[in-house]
Amino acid sequence: MKKIKRILICAVLITVCFLLETTVFQKLAFASIIPNLLIIVTSSFGFMRGQKEGMIIGFFCGLLKDILGGNLRSEERRVGKECRSRWSPYH
Repeated sequence: MKKIKRILICAVLITVCFLLETTVFQKLAFASIIPNLLIIVTSSFGFMRGQKEGMIIGFFCGLLKDILGGNLRSEERRVGKECRSRWSPYH
């Protein structure tokens, strides 16, 4: 019972941080800087509960961000594409 409660609390914490990061903090960005709550959660669990649990939490945070994060990386991809086209000898 205690393990199930711990898993549910972790899942709720990860979900809430992901939702805050992708909704509220997108609107409160200052100079295009957005706090990454999932990295904070991952490192906190790693320091408090050990390397193995931090790794598991980090895996699920990254998986959630990759699957549901749709346009989170669009700016980075756009900038990367512009840099490649600017420095490419074939343009």
